[in-house]
Amino acid sequence: MIYLNYLLLLSLIPLSLQENHCFDTFEICLGGKGTDDTTPTPTIANCLSEYNKGLCDSCKEGYALSSDQKSCVSFQNCYKLQSGDNKCETCIKYYHPDINGQCQRTLCRQYDSSDKDKCLDCYDGYYLKDNTCKKITISHCLEWDETNCKECDYYAVLKDGKCEVSSSLIKGCHNYDDNGKCTYCISGYTLSNGSCNLNKCSDGQTKTEYCGVCQTGYFTDSTDGKCVGYDGTKDSEDAVQGIKIEYFLLIFLLALLI
Repeated sequence: MIYLNYLLLLSLIPLSLQENHCFDTFEICLGGKGTDDTTPTPTIANCLSEYNKGLCDSCKEGYALSSDQKSCVSFQNCYKLQSGDNKCETCIKYYHPDINGQCQRTLCRQYDSSDKDKCLDCYDGYYLKDNTCKKITISHCLEWDETNCKECDYYAVLKDGKCEVSSSLIKGCHNYDDNGKCTYCISGYTLSNGSCNLNKCSDGQTKTEYCGVCQTGYFTDSTDGKCVGYDGTKDSEDAVQGIKIEYFLLIFLLALLI
């Protein structure tokens, strides 16, 4: 029987090693009674809002504004099209138009206004070299000299050229002091004695978890609360619950050895 336990243990190790880019989950109050929406319904198909009758301001996902803004054209990852409506002029965030006018994912945060293909700044976790954004190999690092880190993400502390993450992150915190106390809480939380307290939800609202602290190089997807990489990778369906699952799995593995 002992051999069967070890066999089960070995089979479950890969599950425990699956990479999860969420360090801590936060909570948010959703639902409830909102204010009356007096915004008129758009008359243009697939338009989200019209700033003037007959002219669309933004389109639904998967659609782009025509060059005259009088229609929404099926076009992936594009905000507004060029004249002729077959090439993208302005892509949505995290995308950039290629030579064919198609929107391709980019690691560049800002391009030169006079040279649309010249990168000026990369997303967090990447650095610019020869007009290319390359991944910083030091975890949680925002800026480095290709050997040592010079600046860490807000939840990590710079020490000897590396970034150390606290073993006890504070839910709702977006800035820490040198002693690990919170100095700034995100919206929906109130700062109190170096910690963040979730504000009471209104009637009809429910608490919902989402990933509040993603690894450097990842951001929280506003649609499902999971971590998405600037390179397009995304955490699994169970990623938001990853921290809880890891604790359960450890207990389960220990039980197998008893």
